[in-house]
Amino acid sequence: MGRKRKKPDFDQQADIKDLVTAVAEYYGTSVSIREVADHFGITLLKARKILITAGVYSTMLSRRVQEMTDEGKTVAEIMRELDLSRASVSSYLPYKRVIYKMPTLSVGADRKKMQRFRQKSCEEFVEKLETMNMEEAEEGIKYLLDIHQGCVFYTPNGERYSYRCEDGLIYIRRKPEKVEDALNDEQHKPEQLTDIRLDELEDRASYVYPIFKRFKLV
Repeated sequence: MGRKRKKPDFDQQADIKDLVTAVAEYYGTSVSIREVADHFGITLLKARKILITAGVYSTMLSRRVQEMTDEGKTVAEIMRELDLSRASVSSYLPYKRVIYKMPTLSVGADRKKMQRFRQKSCEEFVEKLETMNMEEAEEGIKYLLDIHQGCVFYTPNGERYSYRCEDGLIYIRRKPEKVEDALNDEQHKPEQLTDIRLDELEDRASYVYPIFKRFKLV
């Protein structure tokens, strides 16, 4: 008797389709590829490849790689002519059938569902805000802060951060950016996060504004 399937309803192709759709829709909210990668827990190269597969992202270089592939040129030939690594060439081409190392448990569908839930919660709060008293407005903001914990935000100067709430305080989680390392090394591991209380930061507005912007309050 074979081992019982942990996910009897799992459909790989449907899962892949869900992930591609979710990534494309998230990118369509005017975020960067870096934010897409962080949000879905994938590499920058994979995020770009998925967006190219979805047909929502292209550059002169990606179009050139595709043209050369259509002309029958091998990956090695493209690497030499465009001075790209094998991983870079691959990342500029759409997936044909399978996305390897897929996140499990239909991550695309799960994240898509959570994204829509957060977005809907923000929209509903803004719609009702004018009719709320001060206490209701404060509770609404606390709720939005709670459901957005762990989401990635960027300060106006491009610093990446997230936050967590604990005992009525907001802790900003920051780490240095190493974009080039992440692009060139799929095994890149981010440095350890540092938690800092929001009220202890000098430039608190730089961290609060992107959050409120996500909430549609500004």
